Amino acid sequence: MAADTLAGTPASTPLFTLVMPTYGVRDHIASAVSDVLAQTCGDWELIVVDDCTPDDSIEQARAAASGDPRVRFLTHERNLGISGARNTGIEAARGSYIFFPDPDDRFEPAMLEHIEEALKRHGHPDVVVFGHMQRYFDEDGSFLYENEMAPSPGFWTGEELPHQLIGLEEGTHLGYAWNKAYRVELVERLGLRFEFDAPLIEDFLFAAAFFRHARSLACIGSADYLYAKRLGKNLTNEFIPNYYELHRRRIAVMRDLLDDRGALDGKARETLGALYARYILSALERTYAEQAHMDAGRRRAWCASVFADRLFEDLVMNGRARNSRSLAVCLAVLKTRNVGAALALGKAIHAVRSRSTALYSKAKSGR
Repeated sequence: MAADTLAGTPASTPLFTLVMPTYGVRDHIASAVSDVLAQTCGDWELIVVDDCTPDDSIEQARAAASGDPRVRFLTHERNLGISGARNTGIEAARGSYIFFPDPDDRFEPAMLEHIEEALKRHGHPDVVVFGHMQRYFDEDGSFLYENEMAPSPGFWTGEELPHQLIGLEEGTHLGYAWNKAYRVELVERLGLRFEFDAPLIEDFLFAAAFFRHARSLACIGSADYLYAKRLGKNLTNEFIPNYYELHRRRIAVMRDLLDDRGALDGKARETLGALYARYILSALERTYAEQAHMDAGRRRAWCASVFADRLFEDLVMNGRARNSRSLAVCLAVLKTRNVGAALALGKAIHAVRSRSTALYSKAKSGR
């Protein structure tokens, strides 16, 4: 790795290190860098990691940085992917807290100020979780709709903290890298790094490893991070052959985390069962994709193996969908362990997704 640090970079320790992996984002990164420079809290450094981008993303970022000494550029000699780029940023971080904004998202000017206020108010906890606005765009880049996703504000320590984790996971707050400010000292003490071979869940695995040891958590209700979901163009919508195995691992890791920290009570088990059911439904739908190369026999065998899994017995059979009637219906079908009924449900979901990615996304988010 070659490092190119702008001359005049302050030697003092900033409050925040923002790590921005960069690959193929020439149309977005200038806006992201400009949003960082526009923050009302100026106690930060931004590390832009060039992961061998094939376009002029880095030139766009340099132009947007306008020589600001708080912006540093690091360059990979070979492409390492988003996990590798984030790990490079961790190793170079000088700040007290670190988080990982994506280069194709946007940020409100008061984002860092609100996090700083929470840090001061709560005595500098191990981690701050903040909200975000999900902005959905279709394949052509046209805006569709947006959802505000903000955790319930509060501060927790000791035995109270682990019981907040299932709510964060249910609210989709636990599995992102860019909605948390992690204490760097604890990240380094634990030797935490992002996994290379866990697409879709690498952010969650990092968070889960951190929360095994975290002793204080603050959540703030502001939704200053503007997350762009470009339907059909992000990893979530790509065909991942081991989608189910990855998400089964996610559920198992979450279950073990809650169990180890004494928070796997009845309500947590119900919630985790419903979350697991969602992933099973998504995986079931994917068995009908052309890329899956699954005939009816293989599809039935896969479905039967899921139903026979001890994790299914432990969680899905105890699952409860509290806020979604459609999930409640689907969960009821899965609990019958009727392979034919489950396959029919998966085929119906696939038909909806094939007809309209936007319609599928709205149905999945409960809209």
